[in-house]
Amino acid sequence: MVFHQLNHQLGVMQKMLHDLEDGFYTIPIHHLAGASIGAHTRHIIEMMDCALKGFETGIIDYINRERNLLLETDQTFAIREIERLKSSIKRTDKPLEVVSESYEGNDVQLLKSSSLREMAYITEHTIHHMAIIKAGLIELRSKALTDTFGVAYSTLKYRASLQQSQ
Repeated sequence: MVFHQLNHQLGVMQKMLHDLEDGFYTIPIHHLAGASIGAHTRHIIEMMDCALKGFETGIIDYINRERNLLLETDQTFAIREIERLKSSIKRTDKPLEVVSESYEGNDVQLLKSSSLREMAYITEHTIHHMAIIKAGLIELRSKALTDTFGVAYSTLKYRASLQQSQ
């Protein structure tokens, strides 16, 4: 189930990027403190890629993940990377450890987790950043915006239950 949800969200993200007007990917957005849609897309891809690499090693370190600024500026490259991630997310569950450190960075701890738990986290994290991107799409008045973009499954279910009760 979690793989299906994540795959769906990545597909929604790809569609938005395909539909996004020329130039909108890299525009600094006032309501995002000057960040761009590309910056949030890069973050989504990097977090997911970090999790997948951690599945191989047994340790996920989101804090010290690799950054690739090309993802922030090259919309076509980002779309291809999302496709690559979609084809590699399905995994069997196994125990993992996740690096956690204090704000100062001098107190590192390994937290117990699992690959399914981290996929659930990545799915929610992706939706959260899609909601932030949605604010940018609204500011830009983009035609790529849809009603359900960046809306959590629980919110969609809740809205549907309200409509049924009326």
